[in-house]
Amino acid sequence: MAILELLAIGWIAQSGATITPPGLGLQFDVPKDWKVVQRRGTMQLALPASFRGARVDIFSASFKKEAETWLAVEAAIANQLKREVVRQWQEELLGVPLLMTELRWRQGESQQAALSGLLYAWTPRKLHFRLQAPEESFAEAVVAWRNVLSTFRTVDGRLPAPEDPDKPWDPAEAQKPSVPLARTVLEPRRSGTTRLELAPRSLETVVAGRPVELRLPEDWAADRAGDFEWTLKHPKLPFAVKVGLYSTLDSPAPERTLVRVSAESLRGFREVTRREEPPASPNRAGATLRRVWRTGQGPAGPVWSLEAVGSKDRFYWLVSVSREGTLGNEERRIVESLLQAMSLEPVSP
Repeated sequence: MAILELLAIGWIAQSGATITPPGLGLQFDVPKDWKVVQRRGTMQLALPASFRGARVDIFSASFKKEAETWLAVEAAIANQLKREVVRQWQEELLGVPLLMTELRWRQGESQQAALSGLLYAWTPRKLHFRLQAPEESFAEAVVAWRNVLSTFRTVDGRLPAPEDPDKPWDPAEAQKPSVPLARTVLEPRRSGTTRLELAPRSLETVVAGRPVELRLPEDWAADRAGDFEWTLKHPKLPFAVKVGLYSTLDSPAPERTLVRVSAESLRGFREVTRREEPPASPNRAGATLRRVWRTGQGPAGPVWSLEAVGSKDRFYWLVSVSREGTLGNEERRIVESLLQAMSLEPVSP
């Protein structure tokens, strides 16, 4: 059985602070409207009232067995507490596995849900978190927590190594030089001499009451699928690409929309074997491109997904694709060429 040692944290963090839990070698940032308080044996993050009592508990776990053992223990505890295990899977955080479990149960008159995770790093103590919320606010709470997870970094800037149950912990070896931790740049700098290249095809529409045009490469066909949605097809692809059109005038910031949609697509995965999130960068049309690629296993076999946004001024597009099977190299190249060319441009009246 896993031995979970709770870390007593003897301080209260200020709202909006950078938090460094003792003994974990990690830091993360919390939003200004979250309350970070001490609870016996845990650190508790209370989300705003709009999340209906959602909270995140942070523990320190001493665990050095196979990843499958941790997931089995989580499932066994849930069974003892008469809670339904919705699914278990793996993601990646800081380059190491993040072992995830989603639960659901009835508590009094309300339906509750929880998301727990263990950072499976080669460290004597491991980050263990548990997000709990009423089911009606759970999805939004997960999005908010994933925003916080995206700020996690190591204190010394070095990437951790994945846990190896057969390799005893050695503090001296842990201090050897490592690859510096990459930092995500939300708004990349653009050179003033860069020449923008707008895609040749133009589809005129209206977003947030403003006339705009969606610029596409010539070899993509487009069909309107809704007021603010288009379905794009390429002759060499066996699937379509759905594109939504947004404006920060009446919608959240593009990175928040990306996190929300990306979190929702995870429900199609039983296990994530690879997650790629390149740093934000301008595409050829000058739109800031952010994207998340995932491959893994679903209920019926291999699955993959892509969520991407391209933002420029006050407008942005959102691409979302989830498919069973595997994505070929040529298919991915074609999709990437679309992401690098597409933009949503304002039209002068």
